[in-house]
Amino acid sequence: MYGEVFLAFSKEIVKSNKYNTEDAIDFWDKTNKQDWAICELSYLGIQSKKYEPAPYSGQESLLAAYDNYYLQHFKK
Repeated sequence: MYGEVFLAFSKEIVKSNKYNTEDAIDFWDKTNKQDWAICELSYLGIQSKKYEPAPYSGQESLLAAYDNYYLQHFKK
């Protein structure tokens, strides 16, 4: 099951012939479906009996920084 996505466009954009709101809608539809598919695959992988949690790799430093920020917030 997928979530619902709402895009808001100003009246000027909707009325304008300069912009095609369908392009934005199609882009976000495609992007969200790709993200959901990745999340589903990740969830399935974590459910595997062979899955072992491990530290982040060097390429995942932003994720590690976010985790640290999040944990520090709740220590207050």
